[in-house]
Amino acid sequence: MAERSSLKNLEFPENHGYRKVNLLFVMLQLDAGGSERVVLDLVQHVDKRRFSVFVATFSGGQLHEEFSRACTKLFFVRKGRGLDLAAMLRLGAIIRHYRIDVINPHHYSPFVYSYMGSKVLNNRSLVFTEHSVPEVTGLSVKHKLLCNALFFRTNAIVGVSDEICKAFEARFLRIQKGWSPFPTALISIYSKHLLTEMR
Repeated sequence: MAERSSLKNLEFPENHGYRKVNLLFVMLQLDAGGSERVVLDLVQHVDKRRFSVFVATFSGGQLHEEFSRACTKLFFVRKGRGLDLAAMLRLGAIIRHYRIDVINPHHYSPFVYSYMGSKVLNNRSLVFTEHSVPEVTGLSVKHKLLCNALFFRTNAIVGVSDEICKAFEARFLRIQKGWSPFPTALISIYSKHLLTEMR
């Protein structure tokens, strides 16, 4: 079983009074689904005295205006069909230009697209949040192997339910306790408590 820990135990940038921590949420789209409303709740309730909150999305949706009002800046990242390297580079440019400290992609595809800009191009903290058990258990062998590789430098994986965390533990060696000298923290936590614990 992977170790469950609080986000307080992770190494996030310290705020010494000279600037806020810049936090970027990465999403597929802004329609009014369950995971989109979870992210909107996070954006609205995170401590704005400590965090400057940015949102990047690959597509618009019904929650566009609410996200625009709640965050510092909303980015629309163009993404073509298939694996779009240019979209990864665009995200990397946003992370570099806006001095993003923590990147929090929600769902598998935004996680993959965030990895290059977070860990390869800029070496920033990456926290992957998953909302769906079938998205974990339904990954093909190819994508499962890709995840095991990417998890090596991912700072934390967040399951919004215990069932999602158990699915990760069952499928991925990288997050099983003791498998790697650099174990990924697996956290079961929901909604606004995710980032308010980082105060």
